[in-house]
Amino acid sequence: MKLSVLFAKIKAYFNRNKAEEDLKYKDFIENVIPSLKFGDIIYAERFNNDIEKEDMGEGHNTGPFVVISFDGDKVIGAYCTSNQCVKGGFQIGENYNLFSRDRNTYTTLLRLKTIDSEAFLNIGSRSLSNSDIDRIKKKMCLTDLDIKYDDFGLEKDLNVNFDVSFEIGDVVGYSGRYYVIVEKKESTKFIIAPITGYDSRYSYIDFSKVKIDFANVKEVEMNDLFYINSIAKSQMVIIIKEYNEYIKRKSEIINSENRKLDRGCLVSLFNDLYYVYGTEGNVANSFGVKRARITGDSILIAGKRFIPCYESVKDIDVKSDSYQILGVASEEEMDEISKARKSYKKSKKEVKSNLSVKKKKMSNELLVCLKDDKKSRYIVYDENDDMYKVISLSSLLSNHEVIIFDLPKSAFMASNNVTSTELMIIKRTLDQLHNEELSNELVKKMILKL
Repeated sequence: MKLSVLFAKIKAYFNRNKAEEDLKYKDFIENVIPSLKFGDIIYAERFNNDIEKEDMGEGHNTGPFVVISFDGDKVIGAYCTSNQCVKGGFQIGENYNLFSRDRNTYTTLLRLKTIDSEAFLNIGSRSLSNSDIDRIKKKMCLTDLDIKYDDFGLEKDLNVNFDVSFEIGDVVGYSGRYYVIVEKKESTKFIIAPITGYDSRYSYIDFSKVKIDFANVKEVEMNDLFYINSIAKSQMVIIIKEYNEYIKRKSEIINSENRKLDRGCLVSLFNDLYYVYGTEGNVANSFGVKRARITGDSILIAGKRFIPCYESVKDIDVKSDSYQILGVASEEEMDEISKARKSYKKSKKEVKSNLSVKKKKMSNELLVCLKDDKKSRYIVYDENDDMYKVISLSSLLSNHEVIIFDLPKSAFMASNNVTSTELMIIKRTLDQLHNEELSNELVKKMILKL
């Protein structure tokens, strides 16, 4: 074959390829791009060059994208994946068959890229639902995300401005916590309720794990909110029903002329505060509470912290006693208070069983230390011929624990090394452990020893 003929064939080959590329480009510009809109699904190459293609591997270098915007003769697409851990990812197509496969689909606004006529493969069989489209638009416009896209290696800013606003059912960030919008007051004001156990990747929630606290709702300005996701409308119907029932119940309890007390009420009676944990006919069973600023051992009632006084019980006559209802605990708060009270009653029984000291005769010797460790200190509360029963003073003072030892008398020597401050702490600690009798007897003996 002559060299000129070979060159002619090579030239014809490249001309043909160029013509095909030109035809594909023309079709992409004139037909494909005009037919696409926000939320459509297209399939395209995911790589920008041969190195990326090889790194991605066979079966991963092409896939679906969500159409987000356009850059001249290119489409800007959001990467779709079945990897639920993709950075910034959230599920799409949760309640409809977006793709013909069993796996869930996630997308992210942190992996946007341009798709040209060469990278484009074909248009998907369906588009995103309106709810998914609204979620993506809200993520783009109602957060402070600086959204960028990769234009074949060149990073560019994505500038969009959709007409979207916060709505009932949106999960939002506020003061470092998640809330769900349950009511719209004005054009820029919303009522939000704390939501815990929520996975921000999903619009459908697991009611067995997610808790919404209607007792601690807040009225906030729109500009203070940060969009996270939206709860599915079918589930929001249930949530709003529960919210309205709580508001109605709270209003009936607080404003009712019949003054019917119910479980969960916080009441003021004779200048003291009480929490109602149960009712029997016209009698409301309650225990005392005190306002608290600390979190340890406190309980939440209508969003405020209180120290429970479980022993300070009060039966309130619903019809005759003069009381004022100050608030109503949420279902979640009532459940937590019930658990805390049961735990307290259980620990009280254990303390009583461990401290049979009330029935024992106090030893004449009161404070002792080990002969080989004079810094150790123990309270002697019983003795026989050769043995002492002692309480570790360090455990009592430091950890509020009553630890009892049976040790030979020969191991101890007398010690009066106790301060008046420690004496006060010992008494208070024993009182808290429901050993008032032991507390009073020890204090009397210690005063004599000091």
